[in-house]
Amino acid sequence: MLGICAVHRVKDISGGTSNSPVISFGTVLDIIGVDIWLPDGHGYMDKFTVDDTGLGRNRTDYWIDIYYHKDIPSAKAYGVKKLSYSYTN
Repeated sequence: MLGICAVHRVKDISGGTSNSPVISFGTVLDIIGVDIWLPDGHGYMDKFTVDDTGLGRNRTDYWIDIYYHKDIPSAKAYGVKKLSYSYTN
C-alpha cells in the first residue's frame, strides 16, 4: 500500500535482540517542507505510516524508506534525500 514506510529495528541502533521498530508501527510521519510524489495515481503525499522495518545500511539511525510498490524507476529517481519529519504516537 502506497503511503507506508519502513524504519530501523531497535537492535540495529542500540544492539540487543529487539526486532521492534525504532518508531512504533502505526505512527504517522509528517514530512516537513516537501511533498513526495508517489506513482499509481496517488500523487504528492507528505504523511507516511510506519508499517515495516528494514536494515537501512549506511544510513542515519532514523532513516525512513518510503514504499513505491513495483515502481522501482520512480524510487530510484527520487533517490536518497535528507528530510525533516515529525511524528506523534
